[in-house]
Amino acid sequence: MSSTPAGGGPSATPAGPSLRSVVVAGVPAPGPAAAGTQTSASTTCPAGTLLVGGGALGDLVAGGAVSPSLRLMGSVPGDAAGNPATSGAGSASWSAILAAGGQALSGAQTRQFALCADGGRLGSTWVVVASAAGPSDPGTSVAATATCPGGTVLLGGGGLTGSAASSPPNPSLHLIGSFPSNAGGSPIGASGSQASSWTASADSGGAAIVGASTTAYAVCGSGLAATTVQVKRVTGPENGIGQALEVTASCPAGRVLLGGGANIDLNGGTPQWGVHLRGSYPSDAAGHPGTNGTSAGSWTSAVEDGGQAAPGTSSSAFAVCST
Repeated sequence: MSSTPAGGGPSATPAGPSLRSVVVAGVPAPGPAAAGTQTSASTTCPAGTLLVGGGALGDLVAGGAVSPSLRLMGSVPGDAAGNPATSGAGSASWSAILAAGGQALSGAQTRQFALCADGGRLGSTWVVVASAAGPSDPGTSVAATATCPGGTVLLGGGGLTGSAASSPPNPSLHLIGSFPSNAGGSPIGASGSQASSWTASADSGGAAIVGASTTAYAVCGSGLAATTVQVKRVTGPENGIGQALEVTASCPAGRVLLGGGANIDLNGGTPQWGVHLRGSYPSDAAGHPGTNGTSAGSWTSAVEDGGQAAPGTSSSAFAVCST
């Protein structure tokens, strides 16, 4: 059974004959609805499995086009109660946090996904957390990077942004990245590469933010020799008419999906301030969200342009896979 020792520490599960992972899709939470509010939802891994990654998605209960006001604020590992994980502790849950910007939303839902693994040589997992102050000035971004210790491999990760001075935070604040990276925070650029770190980045939008912070969570594991990252990068969204874009990266045949991430950039830098993430989640190769109890072999990022033109923008999806 998975466990978190008293006082924190890695979670461990007995090794089985072959590594596998399944999606645990929690019951979606309604909302956010009113402008400037946010909604969170959590799900936990079953006994005997380890949480290795997870994702989040904001969409409509009835399906269809989503308002560009809906934005991702957090996709994070946590304890059994859904509180964000602390460094050195194991993780039992995954939480999604979605917010409404300056416009009210009708029929929105917040969806959360945990990736739970057992078997193979996977031994213990624990979380490394790193935070950075900001963003604060209008139209700026800030990033935080958490790095797995020597002797472990990166399995997955998450990101969170918010403000201690305002709850919920300013509706202009949003995540623009949560992705596997090198220790310097640069996203993995080529499929088949290895990553040791996880980076989260957030943008202030067009407003000054007081007391904001941005936090990265790296889920690290022992027992596996390595993991590799598959990357899919495309141009867009650019047109400024509320364009939504989904990008999907897939693990090679025979590999197991352990985690994944998303990123938006403008020629390697900060995109225009309306562009934001709406989701980063396990999926099939066509980008459909993973369903409860099934295996997922791909990872999808959902990006919105925020209703403003964004020429030169690129969006990426990352899948962290077993070797």
